[in-house]
Amino acid sequence: MLDVDTIVRLKIISATMPPEAITEAVGLPCDMCLRMGEPRVPGAGILAKDNEWLLHSGLPKSATFQQHVNTMLDLVEGSRHAIRRLSETETVEFSIVMYCRESPDTHLDHEAVARIAALGASIDIDLYFLPARGSFEGT
Repeated sequence: MLDVDTIVRLKIISATMPPEAITEAVGLPCDMCLRMGEPRVPGAGILAKDNEWLLHSGLPKSATFQQHVNTMLDLVEGSRHAIRRLSETETVEFSIVMYCRESPDTHLDHEAVARIAALGASIDIDLYFLPARGSFEGT
């Protein structure tokens, strides 16, 4: 079993539409949102430059990359036309974040790529490679 934590989410970022308006346009509730000017991280002093609407796959971080991708695409399937319309004026991002202690499996088959493209979404992949367990004292 790979030592990888995976997070997959759909992000819609807008300078003009508040998260509630994005929810109404998409027809799905978000799991998390940020409003322009709100702290990105409480107490950090970094403020959101835009409004952000985020929907997570809902799977545990230990689920496989492919499980996360397929689940997210299935979640938004009924709203794909609305999301595509929003992508014409707002930023739509299919976001993948992986925390790895070894090389992860990041294969996207042609069907997944086509479904993401149908949303009008760009793909953002962030890989964070962590030190091997036991490579530092206390780990």
